[in-house]
Amino acid sequence: IIGATFTGFWWTMLIEMTNLSINRFLTVLFPRIASIIYGGKSLKIIGVILLLIQILITGFKLIPNNNYLFITGNFSWGPSPNDEGFSKGMQLVSKYLMIVMEAITVGVYAVILLYIWTQNGKKFSRREMSITLQLLVSSVYTIATFVYWTYLEYPVFGGTTLANYVSVHVWIFLNGINTIIFLVFNKRLRQSIFRLLISRKLPTGRESVSHSRVPAINTITVR
Repeated sequence: IIGATFTGFWWTMLIEMTNLSINRFLTVLFPRIASIIYGGKSLKIIGVILLLIQILITGFKLIPNNNYLFITGNFSWGPSPNDEGFSKGMQLVSKYLMIVMEAITVGVYAVILLYIWTQNGKKFSRREMSITLQLLVSSVYTIATFVYWTYLEYPVFGGTTLANYVSVHVWIFLNGINTIIFLVFNKRLRQSIFRLLISRKLPTGRESVSHSRVPAINTITVR
């Protein structure tokens, strides 16, 4: 049940990421259309749709013989050999759906970046360009990851243990690439982390207060 729930979250977040890309595209290039599509009750409708997708995918993964396993012998992921065609078809659809959605995201942010670049700083700041570039790089790496899994790991490298081992590390790096990208592009964030880890002095417990330096307290005697 837990695995099925997280699979549903994964699909839902993937669709929501694409929705956010389209939202940003319309907001930057066509603000009036964006206010119509994403205004009023539209956000509630989108939320309900995402919830239904979450429930639907979770239900699909709870069907018997619909598994996705990590094979420790050769460091690979895949459906169980005993799974039915529905399970294998679902995995195939999810793989190519991921590529399509990320391709849409890359295309959207490429257009946004080009649009911002042509404005010559009259309407958008460097910070806006930096944020767009961060998301674009993240999406490009995601597509490169799935290209490796689909067209290189087995067709080119033959699905060897080493190729699968590299694939696992590619997946691990994919999960943490956003943090790396934010640190590379965000100077203020780097400075904050540097001050937190290096510049801040922690108390050692040896500090003492010299009573000789404490100023004397003047007292007034009333007679």
